[in-house]
Amino acid sequence: MTVSFPDGTTATVVAGTDGSWSVWMVPVFAPANFIPVRGEGSRIWDQENKEYIDFAGGIAVNALGHAHPVAVCRFSSPFLT
Repeated sequence: MTVSFPDGTTATVVAGTDGSWSVWMVPVFAPANFIPVRGEGSRIWDQENKEYIDFAGGIAVNALGHAHPVAVCRFSSPFLT
């Protein structure tokens, strides 16, 4: 899909699995060619259980990484009681 901007420039956007990529994402970063389904620290896994090092974590993940044990415990504990 091609997106047009007011200044006349265009960008090609790859649709997500549900076709909503262009609705929710600004076409600044190219999407990965896999879908991450799990993360721990600096590592993520795709739907085929292939492991990757998340070098782009600073874009959407804070300095704690994915699923830091303290954060998971703190944020999930209200839902467990």
